[in-house]
Amino acid sequence: MKHLLLAPSTFLGLLILYCINPLVADVEKTEDYEKRMELTSKATLGDVEAMHQLGVFFQLRGDHKLANHWYEKAGEKGHANSLWKLEDIIYLTEGKKDYKKLRKIYLRLIQIGQPKACLRLGQLHSNTASGLYDMDQALIHLIEGIDMKDSHCMVELALLNMGERGHPRNYLESAKWFEEAYKLGNIKAARYLGLSFRYGLGVEEDHAKAWKYYGQAARQDDADSLFALGEAMFIGDTIEKNIDRAVLYFSEAAKLGHRNARLRLQALRREKAKQ
Repeated sequence: MKHLLLAPSTFLGLLILYCINPLVADVEKTEDYEKRMELTSKATLGDVEAMHQLGVFFQLRGDHKLANHWYEKAGEKGHANSLWKLEDIIYLTEGKKDYKKLRKIYLRLIQIGQPKACLRLGQLHSNTASGLYDMDQALIHLIEGIDMKDSHCMVELALLNMGERGHPRNYLESAKWFEEAYKLGNIKAARYLGLSFRYGLGVEEDHAKAWKYYGQAARQDDADSLFALGEAMFIGDTIEKNIDRAVLYFSEAAKLGHRNARLRLQALRREKAKQ
């Protein structure tokens, strides 16, 4: 067996690394310790931002118990980012989610004027898997978010009125809230207005308007709108048939991760290979 011989310079380099690495690790540990002590000192004196930063410090090091402790401390004092971090920890935890704790977090966030929490609470109460299903409460919180001019709450209410999650269908209401959300620049609302005008859901069927809204959403990289335009152009459904442009739309949607667009492109390639 041949022995591995190292050049003196290589051996010296490895020896230096061997000696320095523990020292670097010790420096890092010292810096961590000093940072933790400084933040703890400030947090103990009531510095809310320090409490939040301690939560971040421990979360980055995988100590969710201490991270949770400091986020809760900051959250009790109305620190919105800490409350959202608590939500992250719950969803990142394996196994059954603590939906009751999530509900308390969202209620606290609503108290400090966070409209996204209205959306989350609306979704929580309209989700049968949460164990907190209550459609009346879902509607109350979505309307609360709408009062804060949150376009996402408008879209969520519109989707419920399209019959999602067991809510009775009311296409007039869905079209109304999609329109309101669209006025606030919501791209998802533009796509659903395209759908509404395409099939006459709560509005008079108008294909020109349908493709206008789909086009606006597609220009903002909405994958579903790109795919809808591609499908329509591929078969000439209420729009001029244009296979080359349809393939372009499919390609753009596929780049954004649209599964059906990828499948459509694969099928087109197989057909072309047979020719």
